[in-house]
Amino acid sequence: MKKFLKLFGCLSVAGCLLLGKMDIYAAEPGFVELPMEEVQIVTSLEDEGISPASTESLAGCQLGIGIASNGVSVTFTTRSTATASEIGVKNVVLQEKNGSGWRDIPISKHYTSGKQEYTGGVVYTGAQAGRTYRVSCTHYAIINGTEYTLYNSTNNLVYN
Repeated sequence: MKKFLKLFGCLSVAGCLLLGKMDIYAAEPGFVELPMEEVQIVTSLEDEGISPASTESLAGCQLGIGIASNGVSVTFTTRSTATASEIGVKNVVLQEKNGSGWRDIPISKHYTSGKQEYTGGVVYTGAQAGRTYRVSCTHYAIINGTEYTLYNSTNNLVYN
C-alpha cells in the first residue's frame, strides 16, 4: 500500500509539472534598470514607423526541469518573431550537485529549420534519488543571417 501511495504521489507531482505552465525568464548579462523618468512609453510601435512583424528577435523562450517517471525531465521552447533558418537550444547543460560542487551533464544541441518555434525535451535517466539538479541553455534563432540568443537557467530541483 505504501508503494502504491508513493507511486501515486510521484505521478501526481509529475502530472502537475507537465500540465502546469512553467515560465522561466532570464535577463541578459549586464542588465541595467532605467529610472522611471528615463523611460518613454510608446502607445503603438506603428506610430513610430515600426511594425511588430518586422522586428526580428526571440520571443517567449521557456526552459523547465521536472521529475519524470524514469528520471529528470528537461523541456525547452524557443520562439522567434520571424521564420528562422535555424531555431532551437544549444549549450544545454544539466548539472547534478555533489559533495564538491556541480557536475556538468552536457545535452546535445536541439533545433529545427524554417520555423518560428522549436519545442523539445529530454529525460536524464541516470538521475539519483536525493540529488539536486538544475539546467541552463542558450535559446537561439538565426534570422536572415543574424543570430539572436538568450541565456536561460532554472532553479534547483531535488529528485526523489
